[in-house]
Amino acid sequence: MNGTLVSADDSEHSETTSVTAQLLSPPSSAPASAAPRSWRILFYVHWFHPLFIGAVTYLLVTMVLMDRYTLATWLPKWHQIPSLFPLPYVISTLLGLCWPRSEPRSKPKQRSFSRLFICVATKGANRDALNRTWSTLKQFQFNFHPSLHMHVVTDEPNYFHDMPCIMVPDQFQTQRAKFKARALEYYRQTMKLTRDDWVLHLDEESVIDAHAIESCIEFIENTTHSFGQGVILYNQYDYWRRPFLTVTDAVRVGDDLGRFHLQYGALHRTVYGAHGSFFLTNGQLENEITWEMTTLCEDVEFAFHAASRGHSCGQISGYLREQSPATIMDLVKQRRRWFWGVIVSKQFFPRLLALQWIGGVVCLVSGILHAIIPALAAVHVPLWLGVCEVATILTFSYLYFLGVFVQDLDRGFRPIKIALHLAITLVLFPFSQLLEVMAIVYSIACRPAMFEVIKK
Repeated sequence: MNGTLVSADDSEHSETTSVTAQLLSPPSSAPASAAPRSWRILFYVHWFHPLFIGAVTYLLVTMVLMDRYTLATWLPKWHQIPSLFPLPYVISTLLGLCWPRSEPRSKPKQRSFSRLFICVATKGANRDALNRTWSTLKQFQFNFHPSLHMHVVTDEPNYFHDMPCIMVPDQFQTQRAKFKARALEYYRQTMKLTRDDWVLHLDEESVIDAHAIESCIEFIENTTHSFGQGVILYNQYDYWRRPFLTVTDAVRVGDDLGRFHLQYGALHRTVYGAHGSFFLTNGQLENEITWEMTTLCEDVEFAFHAASRGHSCGQISGYLREQSPATIMDLVKQRRRWFWGVIVSKQFFPRLLALQWIGGVVCLVSGILHAIIPALAAVHVPLWLGVCEVATILTFSYLYFLGVFVQDLDRGFRPIKIALHLAITLVLFPFSQLLEVMAIVYSIACRPAMFEVIKK
């Protein structure tokens, strides 16, 4: 590799393509900062999400599906109980969606900091993605903030001469840490972090802008939390080039705006885990917890360890842009790593998350059986359970549409293009849900032997 940067412009559709192809093609580049119009919508219409889901639930239950439900009994049959398994997820998502969002405001500084490190962890397999990340980062390297320091952390013998690279020596030994956690532990020890230091962890495909860095500094100076995270979008590169993967990953954006907003914006305690990118941690916290993690999801384990020791977390108001996996199999392997990363944890909440994923599989299979087996379909469902069923389906579905809508707004797409993408989402999201279920089944059947670096 000669360090030549790859741009989304290289894969643009020509001007002579059909109208449909033009609508599906990604724009030449992602925006340099968050679009104020899109985020004003998120700030001021948080009440819309539960109102919309509640109104559609009411209409479906009372006008379309009423013949299936009954008020004659309150007790469900045994084969109807699986429909309740996803209910904790639905409740937490709805609470997160309707929880007010606070815009950053000038306030007296509560603390200062000495150094803010931006740590990009990579195995070097996705060099093009790393080039795109560094091409954005390097413009902030010297003239953005005097306390800002940037490093690319990788294993020996990978070394990138055009980047400030820190190699983890082959002889570096840890007590338990493997894979990415081993690299992060070496970085922690090498940087000799203190309570006045902060580390912003990024993946190799994470593209950050000035607004996100400013939001991290605002978080450090104006809150008392030990770690934080912001919303991650998946519209940086190849967005809508593979429509099925774009729709499938859109649910992750909806999840950030729902459950994770509840965790970071309201509860301030780790309940649902954390993402490994756009993860801002205090140096003293890292020294206390360390990265001596044995699981495949070191980020989740770190966040739960921090919570168990009384450390609070908060919401970063900035936004990060990444890209979706390149193939369906890469996406399935990604989900498998998440599943096994939490199910082998020794802590209660990560295992509960894995059981919730399994419960979602059971719920979907149960729903399919009720749809295709007449004897099951003929059994009336208690009305309250029917409301829960419909609200569950709508909430899961809504997250896909919300994720697509927010990412399209962030990219500055025209209304007609957004409408087309929402129509495509309507067609594809049931198959995306099925793929997520198949990924869990695959995860249970085929445990990964090591940390797999997927193609992006």
